[in-house]
Amino acid sequence: GPFYPDPTIEQQAFNDTDLIRKLGKDAAAKGRQCVVEGLIKDRKGKPIKGSVVEIWQACASGRYNHKRDSRNPSPLDENFQFWGRAVTGEDGKYSFKTIVPGKYPGRTARHIHYRVDADGFKRCSTQCYFSDYGEDNMKDGIYRGLDRKERELVTVEFDKPTAKKSSEGDELKKQKVALWKGQFDVVLAKG
Repeated sequence: GPFYPDPTIEQQAFNDTDLIRKLGKDAAAKGRQCVVEGLIKDRKGKPIKGSVVEIWQACASGRYNHKRDSRNPSPLDENFQFWGRAVTGEDGKYSFKTIVPGKYPGRTARHIHYRVDADGFKRCSTQCYFSDYGEDNMKDGIYRGLDRKERELVTVEFDKPTAKKSSEGDELKKQKVALWKGQFDVVLAKG
């Protein structure tokens, strides 16, 4: 990677962090919607202002919108953005609204690619994985190649809101489903 969409990357706003809806389109991407957020910090735990956080990922069917994935027979989701970019503020925080990516040929683990740049720090390229798919993660060669501590650092656990019971009996109240949320912090080393 990075597998940024060809050639639509030039048409996207610089700080567009909502991958679920493309600019100018009303329809939402397919898949389990989620928010992945976190903190970019140095080794002492101090937040890093002005970090550029970029992510790219496959859509729910497991396909990238990139020419190097053209042999993948899975359909592209025309409503999915496939990548995003955020710049951290004083607090070092970032947030992306996206979907849980699908599996694709050659990889069994669902994952999101990250690249983080900040002045005075080494570039960090990494991936986050999801604890909900532990069995698939352990079949993935890259994930399996990590030691236990490294796996813990790159595995996101989702906070999943539950439905509330209605005051009119035991039927579940119909409500808009809240997004799953996961925390993925990145620690940068001095350059």
